Amino acid sequence: MSQAHKNLAVAVGAAKEQARLIVFEFRRRATTPTGQSSAAYLSLIVMHKQLLDPYPPPMAHFIPDLEQMLRGCSDTLAPVTRISAVRPFGVRR
Repeated sequence: MSQAHKNLAVAVGAAKEQARLIVFEFRRRATTPTGQSSAAYLSLIVMHKQLLDPYPPPMAHFIPDLEQMLRGCSDTLAPVTRISAVRPFGVRR
């Protein structure tokens, strides 16, 4: 696993934790999490698992998913947006 993969895994892990907190806050308030927040959380779970694999996909594999997530995030998911907007050093399109 490259250093860029490790850096992205840390960032995605932090974003995943923020999304988890948002989803559980909805549940704590006895309101239904939005499809958007649930989808972002699930996407981050999958991406984090892929990044932690001993042989993860190339870094370019994750960029379209991150870009799509950024476009779909609302103000409620701003912490996830800020964290996932950080492109690891050395990652090119």
